[in-house]
This record gives sequence, structure tokens and C-alpha cells, in this order.
Amino acid sequence: MGSLRNYYKQWGKQRLKDPPKLMRVKYVKEFCEIFDPYLDLSELHWEDHSCKYRYTGGYGNFHMMRFSKGMYVDTFPNLNQYKEAVPDEDVYDYFKEQGNDRYGQHSRVFEPQDNYFLFPLQMTRTKDYENTIKAFKWATENKKLVLFKTHPAPGDMTDYASIFRTFFKMGLFSDYTKVVHGYRSEELVENADLVFSSDSALSLKAFIKGKPIVHMREHNMMNDIVPTYSNLDGIEKVVEAPLEERIRWLTWFYHCVCHDFHGEGYQDKLIRKLKFYEDGHSDEDLHSWKYLKNLGHI
Repeated sequence: MGSLRNYYKQWGKQRLKDPPKLMRVKYVKEFCEIFDPYLDLSELHWEDHSCKYRYTGGYGNFHMMRFSKGMYVDTFPNLNQYKEAVPDEDVYDYFKEQGNDRYGQHSRVFEPQDNYFLFPLQMTRTKDYENTIKAFKWATENKKLVLFKTHPAPGDMTDYASIFRTFFKMGLFSDYTKVVHGYRSEELVENADLVFSSDSALSLKAFIKGKPIVHMREHNMMNDIVPTYSNLDGIEKVVEAPLEERIRWLTWFYHCVCHDFHGEGYQDKLIRKLKFYEDGHSDEDLHSWKYLKNLGHI
């Protein structure tokens, strides 16, 4: 498989046609360099789900990398572990300072003319494609204007033009469905009455801003605090999570799931977590606020 230290070259080569993703290669390189003295590429990998340990870019903010045995990377259990955390407003303020866009965003500023719901597009997997069709149908059937925002780096060679031609032939477009392309997420999220998606990292931005949010995938990063409506029935009644609960979730997320490559001491934190695993602590243990507190990790 090659060396862990040099894996970033493979990662970057696979993303040469996706500049927003390629610019994140520096974090993958640094991550691999930190673990290279301790692990082989056969033990720690980005794409290989069979490896002992897994890692990936952070949810919302790529530099808040995730490292575990798969929890909150491959699997997203609804354990409500965030409820143990002591809310920290400094963490909340720190998130508000971030871009909270995993791969950056387009540049144009959107100026709304009407009230709307926002649906960030993905469509890189079959279930995302099917959920997008559900969203188009829901908008027309419920006579609610929905803006479908294109992804800045959709991946998997997603061809929106081809997809939308198919949708047009299927009769999915109406006065209530509007595709928006080239606009920043900031204003689109800020002015939306509700943000819903198959499972978009833009939910984090909406969450921080105090917007009502809905996901359609049963398993997603925020399923313990963001409601899941697979068929979208009744989403117009969803309200935003209370501020204290949002701060509590972000506090847990930052300290128990993230490894902030812009934060102080992140290298030591990563190595310490690896040592915890090697000492027999479980993946569930090491995502628990109370457990990490007792270990002196927080």
C-alpha cells in the first residue's frame, strides 16, 4: 500500500480535478506525518474501511480532522453523548468565527426576493439522488419555494446539467423549485426559513446560526440533535434547537470528535488518543465527554 507518510500524494492525485478538495491536501499530509512513526498505512487509512483506524476531514471545517476506529467517520450512532458536556460559549464563539464550509464556497452574494427553504445538493450517491427527487416533489406538492444550491465540489464526477435535464423530463421542475449556482452559502443559509438535505455539512453552518434543520439520511453526523425526516412529512413544523443545546453539542463535538489542526497542542492530543486505544479504551469510551474528562484529555 505504500507508506503512511506519502499517502497524501495518492490522496491528492485522486482529487486533481477538484481544486476545492485538492487545497485540503496539506491537512492530510500533516495528519499522516504525525502518525507515521506509530502506524502503517495498512492500519490507518482514509478510504479503506477495513483498516484498524480511520480518519477524514472535519465535518463543516476540514481542518477539524476526525480520527477513530470508525465512529463519527464511518458510523454515526445516536448515543446522545453530547448531553454530558458542559456548554462552553467560547467554543460556540470560535465556531462562529470559522467559515464552516468544508470545501470553501462560491463567490456570488445571494439577495432573496421571497421566503424560501434551502436544500444543499450533493447527489454523489444513489440515496442522495433519490432524496433530491423527494425534495423536488415535496416543494411542488406543498407549494413551498425551495432553493436547490449546487455543491462547490460535488465529487464522483457529478454532472448537474445532465441530472437536471433528467429532472426536467421527469416533470420535477415547477414554480416552487429553483436551482441556485455560484452563490455563497453564507447568505443563502442566513436568509432561509429552514435548511434540509439528504445530509449536508451546511447543516453545521445553519446549526450555528440557529436555523431549523432537517436531515433525510437515518445515520449522519448530527442525528442526535438534528431531526431525521426520511419522507419530509411535517418538516415545515420543525424549529431550531435551543441555544444552550447547540452550545452543548458544539462543545462535545469540538473536544470529543474533532482534532483542530488550527488549535494548540493538537499533535499531542492525537497521539494521546492513539495511546488510549492501544491501552484498550473503546471507540465509544473515547467519544464520551465524561470518560475523556476522567482520563484528563479534556
